[in-house]
Amino acid sequence: MDSLAEKIADFTNMVIGEAGRKRDALMQEMDKEKAERLEKLRREIEADAESEMKRKTENIKKENNERILKTETELKKQLLIKREGMVEEIMNEVRKKLDDFIKSDKYGKWLEERVKKAVLEVGEGRIKAELGVEDANDYGERIKKAVPHIEIEASETVKDGGVLVFNMDKNICVDYSFKALLEDEESRFLQKSGLNIG
Repeated sequence: MDSLAEKIADFTNMVIGEAGRKRDALMQEMDKEKAERLEKLRREIEADAESEMKRKTENIKKENNERILKTETELKKQLLIKREGMVEEIMNEVRKKLDDFIKSDKYGKWLEERVKKAVLEVGEGRIKAELGVEDANDYGERIKKAVPHIEIEASETVKDGGVLVFNMDKNICVDYSFKALLEDEESRFLQKSGLNIG
């Protein structure tokens, strides 16, 4: 019987040994799969973290750029308001001086000289001068004496002073209106003063 018991023990030991080897192989395979899965999970977590970090960084950059743009826009708006106020103040002063000039004795002579100059610029043909209503009444005859072939017309277009001279045949106009002169002066002032915003 001992031999049967020994054989059973040998078989048991063989089966246990085989089971142990299978268990060891299975454990090894599970450890390998566990390591692979953990490595894959680690890479996924790192990729997710990196992606999340990039997204957050991009969001922060975007938010910062928006804040910078908003601040720049507000500052530009404030600068425009200040510039407009400054330009308006200066141009009002110029308008006041022009009003004083219009009321002076020198204005009639200046107007006559501008008409003569404009007539030369527009050339030969039927010539018309547009003056403000008051200027046409006050200086129309004087200008007709200086330039006999000219037609004088009272117009609201030049109500602020100055004159528009047209060559009706050539469809040419020379603009010596104070409105045009003020616009030119404002443009020159902005360029010279460095207040031009572009």
